[in-house]
Amino acid sequence: MTIAFPKQLRHLSANIPLRWALTLPFVLPTIGAVSLVGWLSYRNGQEAVDNLGYQLASSTNERITQELKTYLQTPLLINRLNVDAVQQGQLDPENMPDLEATLFHRLQQFEQVTAIAFVSPQGRFRVAERLPELYLGVAEPARPQQIQFYQLDRNGQRGKLVATVNNLDVRRDRPFYRRATTTGQLGWNPISQYGTWEALTLNASQPVYDRISRDLLGVFAVHVRLDYFSRFLQTLDISHAGQVIILDQQGTLIATSAPEKPFKVEGQAAWKRVLPMNVLESRDGLTRSLGQYWRDRPELWSLNQPAYLQFSYNNQTQYVKITPYRDA
Repeated sequence: MTIAFPKQLRHLSANIPLRWALTLPFVLPTIGAVSLVGWLSYRNGQEAVDNLGYQLASSTNERITQELKTYLQTPLLINRLNVDAVQQGQLDPENMPDLEATLFHRLQQFEQVTAIAFVSPQGRFRVAERLPELYLGVAEPARPQQIQFYQLDRNGQRGKLVATVNNLDVRRDRPFYRRATTTGQLGWNPISQYGTWEALTLNASQPVYDRISRDLLGVFAVHVRLDYFSRFLQTLDISHAGQVIILDQQGTLIATSAPEKPFKVEGQAAWKRVLPMNVLESRDGLTRSLGQYWRDRPELWSLNQPAYLQFSYNNQTQYVKITPYRDA
């Protein structure tokens, strides 16, 4: 086997001992092989790290997707149950004792639900709430802009009057009624503050019609708190540096596993307003960094399939899986 020495070494070749000349052809391939094995080991190790990172992200996202599906199906299910009960003649929405008992019973059946409501075109309104104390909100057609709230006992019986809210007509002032009566369908409504709570809620509403005349009888609505998702994310068994966030397509921060509230508060005391927060307004550096990465890539805004990504934060590689979620 002939060895081609570099030019600068050729003038030394005459003085190389024979044993070196015989040994060198075997040493050079050996060094090359060791270097190659070392490089392959490094590459395989990096691939193993990558795979481990993506496996962790994938398994975590699967759990979150399942939790989203279960939690968000509940409001839709309750609305369907209530509408079916009316259309099958099991519930008369003009029979207030029966209606109040049904709303309270549904609230007791589904512990994750915050409030279940019904409002008629005439302005009759009932809502059973868990704040976490139990309350019943009442408005009548004669005074639809005045809602009175009563304590409820464990059996759903009215207690004392605890509050009166004036100048609030649910038909006019709450989007769930307008959306349901406009579309005529079950659906979601914009994220909003519920009452004076320092929390945001998501609600689904569905209109109910007379089976024969097709006249509108009213609208059912179910509210769920979004801070449930943050509490759930914070219980996930992920690495100490791992993090999970839930965004909508506009970049609104729905939930986060970071120790921060995913909303902003304006005003003070009884006049507090709780508003959705964009991911770029987050107080957590990694959350903002990921939000910036997401915002700068419009192709990620309307994914139909999961996407695996890597980006650097504080000189460390972050393994990211973005999973789109959409219900029917």
